[in-house]
Amino acid sequence: MEVSIFKNNSIFQKIKNTDALFEIPILPKEDCNITIEFCLPLLNFHRYWSPELTTPSNKLPWDLKISSATQIDFPYFTFFDSDQKNSASVSLIGAVDDNCFHVKMNQEQCTYDIVIKVASSGSPFTFRLDQRKIDWQECLASWRNSMQKLYPQRIIPQDAWNPVFCTWYMAHAAITQKKVEETAEKAIKLGFKTMIIDDGWCFDEMKRVSPETIQTWYERIGDWQVSSKKFPDFNAHVKRIQALGMKYLLWVAPFLIGDHSSVYPKLKESLINGYHEGCYTLNPMDPKATKIIADKLLELLKNHPIDGLKIDFLDYVLPDIDHPHSTQMMKFIQNLTDAIRKHNMNSLIEFRQRYATMQMLPYATQFRAGDVPFDFVENFQRICQIRLSIGDQVPVHADPIYWHPDESIDNIARHLIASLAGVPMLSIDLENMRPDVKEVLKNHIDLYYKYQQTLNHGKWQIRYNNSAVAYAAASGADENVLFINDSAYYPEALKNYASAKSLLVFNLSGQALQSFSGTCYQPSGKEEPLKSIPPAGHGVILA
Repeated sequence: MEVSIFKNNSIFQKIKNTDALFEIPILPKEDCNITIEFCLPLLNFHRYWSPELTTPSNKLPWDLKISSATQIDFPYFTFFDSDQKNSASVSLIGAVDDNCFHVKMNQEQCTYDIVIKVASSGSPFTFRLDQRKIDWQECLASWRNSMQKLYPQRIIPQDAWNPVFCTWYMAHAAITQKKVEETAEKAIKLGFKTMIIDDGWCFDEMKRVSPETIQTWYERIGDWQVSSKKFPDFNAHVKRIQALGMKYLLWVAPFLIGDHSSVYPKLKESLINGYHEGCYTLNPMDPKATKIIADKLLELLKNHPIDGLKIDFLDYVLPDIDHPHSTQMMKFIQNLTDAIRKHNMNSLIEFRQRYATMQMLPYATQFRAGDVPFDFVENFQRICQIRLSIGDQVPVHADPIYWHPDESIDNIARHLIASLAGVPMLSIDLENMRPDVKEVLKNHIDLYYKYQQTLNHGKWQIRYNNSAVAYAAASGADENVLFINDSAYYPEALKNYASAKSLLVFNLSGQALQSFSGTCYQPSGKEEPLKSIPPAGHGVILA
């Protein structure tokens, strides 16, 4: 059965063009799909943002569909003007089922005609229309606050804030026990305190990602057993890494089932979404099938002394109004993470960017920017987007930093600066690292620890220029940390944050930041004699 709550804009006609926050509680019957229809006049609509966008779009869409479920994106979109002031933000609070927002431009009526569909299992939620003339990020923060009352973050282990070394870009699946241990010995000296063994630990084949290998990459995924060829004495190996002072995590993807895995014949009747890169997707609606995988993951924890899991590809189960999966997905995620914490209350659990949502806050200890190899600007902007999505004081991890071996020192420093907007993560071969690269790397990790309190627990502001982050800043009790991505916005940012007792300015841009009244530093940490912060450098003002 389908129910339309609003037709012909009968309620919204009274409040359009007003500076108002409007909410309607929805109390659906079980198995009763909900449809909400209304229109918004196209007045002062210059840009828009929704969760699947890394940054706001400068182009108004003609036909926009935004689908979400509790484990992938979230039901929110916003239109705002060129001064970043909200024009209309539309969202759902507490929706636990698959949903879709369809936004279509009506040129005749000069409106956006909007249809929201929710595949309801009977759980209540609230429809929200925010037309207050305030900064659009304030509207998003207001929505987050409402969501956080329903889905509060659990206590975060202190280790979730520590810099991470990840094996992915460094080695892909060409990983060995010996290589991991040699890398760990170097990484801990540089300040990295968590080791993530990414994909490749659970099969024997040694391979790197290329256009050819990616076609069948995940064909052996699903058994979740450590390769004895790559890790001949795995438990002793883990303990050696931990003895250095590092936490040890393994990558898993519960819903990927490779067609060459031993579990495939048992589960092939419970797979969806078609064949992709060597695997199929497990149907979360089959409790027997999902229990098989959950049991394998829990056995992994029981049999090996690891400190947690990087849980990946939860977004392969796509939102679907006609065949909703959201409720069962959340049961799986909740049960799995509860069991992980029961095994070890200080376990680390990483989720990726697309499932960095308020409803996932109770289940992960850290959220990581999506894959952006070689791209420090996009890494920076993705970190900022996660901060907008889930708020302050949540560990937001950079995607692992990865660069060409012959990359310039300035660009390497910019990779590192971008990562410091979150918790830095690295994935380069440390064995033959140039001395100048090591100096720059150590300098930036030292800066992360020095300013960690403000970076991790301060109040963040993200300033956009059209579709790019102009600057971002973290404000603490006595200090501010400022990241300049667009040098044209440096005077504005400096004016806004110069009153703190301490100000650290990172120059992510390609131009020198002139007339800096404090001490300027080169990427290596050496003092810059000129009164300007060089590209990839930083400056410090102390009151």
